[in-house]
Amino acid sequence: MAGTVGKHAGLPAGYWSPDDLVFSREEEEFLVWAQLLDSISKESAVEAKQWINHALDVGVDKRVLELEIAYAEALGYESQAIYKPTQPIVEALEREDWDAAQAMFLQTCKAQGADKATLTQLRDKFDSMHTQMVRTGM
Repeated sequence: MAGTVGKHAGLPAGYWSPDDLVFSREEEEFLVWAQLLDSISKESAVEAKQWINHALDVGVDKRVLELEIAYAEALGYESQAIYKPTQPIVEALEREDWDAAQAMFLQTCKAQGADKATLTQLRDKFDSMHTQMVRTGM
């Protein structure tokens, strides 16, 4: 049976288009975080930066994204062949060895010239994310 009303007149029943999709803020944020984590696991600096920009566009506070921004920048440096530390960090995260991942990440940031205040902020952010993940069972 064909649809008979609105912009879908004459089309099969059940037809939908991308214009029909409306995400709630929570769904949009979930999509952004899922895609951002996927781009980081693929070590794609360009894709990570695109999803960070999208996260900012949908209202995610930049302070919440500090760790992801730093990591995306590190991936960008890696693509310029300055260093390649991401694989050990990814492996540590996959085996849920938070202490090792944090130590390697901070060491990498320090090697790239991060000051003590930035390193302290990154460490605190990492700790709070780990605590939140433990509480929510992720």
